[in-house]
Amino acid sequence: MSRPWVKLWRQIVTSSVWVEDDATLRVWIAMLATMDSDEVVRASVPGMASLCRISIEQMRHAVSILSAPDPDSRSPTDDGRRIRAVEGGWFVINAEKYREQQTPNQVADAERQRRHRERVKTGLPPAKKATRTVAPEDPLPPSLDTPAFRLKWAEWLTYRRAAKGVPVTALAAAKQFAQLIPLGPETAARSIDLSIANDWQGLIPERLRTAAPSSQPSRHRQTAEPAIFTEGTTITTDTKEPKKPR
Repeated sequence: MSRPWVKLWRQIVTSSVWVEDDATLRVWIAMLATMDSDEVVRASVPGMASLCRISIEQMRHAVSILSAPDPDSRSPTDDGRRIRAVEGGWFVINAEKYREQQTPNQVADAERQRRHRERVKTGLPPAKKATRTVAPEDPLPPSLDTPAFRLKWAEWLTYRRAAKGVPVTALAAAKQFAQLIPLGPETAARSIDLSIANDWQGLIPERLRTAAPSSQPSRHRQTAEPAIFTEGTTITTDTKEPKKPR
């Protein structure tokens, strides 16, 4: 079964095969690229020579080099030989060894998959992906970056984490900044104070307007001067002249 791609380790450029003639090096790279999942290159000498754009004589010479022991090879397997003739082509000797080698990212991914299989096997819910949270030292929008607001923002982050148990995520911070930027740093700080004072989980800047005391007199407030009553005066609820006894 053919594969859409193969690993090519960068150490190949410092290997002993790299100093061979160009035709041999071309054949070796072509074999790595065309071998099947069972590490067998299924081709004939003329067919591989045509693929590599070299003569049949050059192809035979390349096969002899790659099949011979190499005392300078970094791999002691089979005395440093790289290929072995088999029915239908050539077997690449160290292909499985290099295929199984993993990069650090591949090792980490394999470990994540192993933990996931263990959780499924034991009936535990899948682990949640880590979400980046905002720290007080993270940069602020330039229009809000004042010492006073930075202190207030740090207070807000601490409040959310300690009192509410819900840290501010990067997405939530971006949306909160979008609300606070039009207010300016001073009003934005007041909005934070209002949310903390009312034990709110979010910032609600529009509540600043309703939370502030009104400067307009209430329509239920008594505006008339209090009346002075004398003995024998009848008390009424209107502001007309008090009635005198007849």
